[in-house]
Amino acid sequence: MAGAAAGALGAIALGGSAGAQDEERGARSFIRGLDGKVIGRLDLTPQRGGSVSVRIQARGLTPGYHGFHIHAVAACDPAARNPAGVVTPFASAGPHWNPDNVSHGDHRGDFPPLLVTRSGQTRAMFTTDRFRIPELLDMDGSAIIIHAARDNQANVPPRYQTGTPPATGPDAETRATGDSGGRVGCGAIRLAPRAR
Repeated sequence: MAGAAAGALGAIALGGSAGAQDEERGARSFIRGLDGKVIGRLDLTPQRGGSVSVRIQARGLTPGYHGFHIHAVAACDPAARNPAGVVTPFASAGPHWNPDNVSHGDHRGDFPPLLVTRSGQTRAMFTTDRFRIPELLDMDGSAIIIHAARDNQANVPPRYQTGTPPATGPDAETRATGDSGGRVGCGAIRLAPRAR
């Protein structure tokens, strides 16, 4: 099924060279929507000097900006329940991947927001040096999540007030997630096939 999904979305050429050792191989994720159908593909490719090339293409999303992050667990259950027992799609992927325990915007798995066209498509490529691919492939793995809303990157100026009694600056939700809302796409990150 993954092969068919890749064909349906079109191939993304991987940059850089994959080595013989797993530590030098890339990673890949097929992103599924709430109905379980593949809506996108993510490719992570190691580059010289320790950086990672990130490429994503997706379709079937609402136009505008969407939060886009690595989450802590390689589990994408659209019928997952939160701790209160309420169905919360893809809650199984856990919180943002944040090994340094810092606020949102500085999580090592925080990515630039995706800009989706009026036709529901997006394609983006960038490079990060915030992680190496093997870090994402630990015992419980990791997942890529596309959120329903835009990500403010915790950019809330001190003059704004939130909560009761009011406090200035970003609230706990902003510091944790950037207020990017529900999860509309999820894909477990897996080691990519070896180059032939």
